[in-house]
Amino acid sequence: MKGIEYPVSIKDIPKVEKQNNLSINVFALEDQTNKQSLHPVYISNVESKNVIDLLYIESNENTHYCLIKDLNSFMCDKNRNKSFICRNCLQGFQREETLIKHKKICYDNEHCKTIMPKPGKNILKFNNHHFKNRLPFVIYCDFEAYNIPMQSCTPDPNKSYIKPISKQEINSYGMYVHSDYPEIYKPQYFSYVGDDAVEKYVEKVMKIYKEIT
Repeated sequence: MKGIEYPVSIKDIPKVEKQNNLSINVFALEDQTNKQSLHPVYISNVESKNVIDLLYIESNENTHYCLIKDLNSFMCDKNRNKSFICRNCLQGFQREETLIKHKKICYDNEHCKTIMPKPGKNILKFNNHHFKNRLPFVIYCDFEAYNIPMQSCTPDPNKSYIKPISKQEINSYGMYVHSDYPEIYKPQYFSYVGDDAVEKYVEKVMKIYKEIT
């Protein structure tokens, strides 16, 4: 191959791809004993039917490339559960169709590795309660509805399906308006019963808004 020094360095891989019509991806292990520490080093932007995945290994001052025959199998977990792996971020998916949709977005970004928080550090808590602003006016509302039975065609038993059995039609609402400033708007409760409960609710909320503002 022309213009390429041996052993081949990462920076020369695009030349190898161009001269041989290949799509080459290179990965490395942060921990040589843990394949889950795999991360992308070079991800090809060449579309080719000939895709090669390589594992880049450094040992003292020596470097080696090892062929990864099947990246999906290589990344199996301890239970041997196989996923469809995105080479750009090493995220696994249960269905190939999901992977294809994901790649349309992922490959617009630089290659990376998704790292999830460790147990014990995977919960976010809001502690700065003194920064919260109390809302001076709050509306608490609840709707009631009829459950009206529905009739539908008999589904195909050979396919998965969802069979609707009833639909809900709103018939009433109850609403309590809480106010910290009774001189502007007094706290009070409203209710309405009727088939036009949704329209009446919107009208009432807009009326309250105008009175407050």
